[in-house]
Amino acid sequence: MRYHRSARAGLAISLVLALVGACCCPSTTPGISTSPGTRKTAAIGAFTNLDQKTYAIELLATTSSTNSPPSGASAGLATSSILDYFGSIPDPMTLLLESTAGSGTMTVTAKLWGYTPLDGGTWVPLGTGGDTTKGIINAGAAIGETTSDRILHAEPFQLTGSFGRYYLEITAIGGTSTAVKAYLLARRAGY
Repeated sequence: MRYHRSARAGLAISLVLALVGACCCPSTTPGISTSPGTRKTAAIGAFTNLDQKTYAIELLATTSSTNSPPSGASAGLATSSILDYFGSIPDPMTLLLESTAGSGTMTVTAKLWGYTPLDGGTWVPLGTGGDTTKGIINAGAAIGETTSDRILHAEPFQLTGSFGRYYLEITAIGGTSTAVKAYLLARRAGY
């Protein structure tokens, strides 16, 4: 009988430790990396732990072609996944766009969209500009190479909790076999 009680106590302690770990240690969340620079999944919304303070949240999977403007209430990155992980929406974040392949004279033009449930749900181009350039990052201009055969662009992204979803549309891409990917970089509160 004594063995039975201690086995139950050990099981209870194990369950408590597992629950405390699940609630207090975000690195145990599925799809979130457990050590800097590693990733469990590669998909929109996947988190990559960069340095225990900063996380890269995938906004655009690698693409070598233009994509369509967003439609429907499930396109892009759900801000609820960021809220679930951080407990709040970090503001500001940084939008980072990088080339993953390509050569020649590479360029890319990208447009950032936010989803709001207003008016039955609609996508809104984020940022200033004329009718055709509204939402285009890099002040409405194409992003060229940072160095030979490399595109790297970052810009601040504020009011990040204002929309339920975010989507990055590639409106133009040039060069030889140019491929790009995008992230939102977010820091934990207090860092």
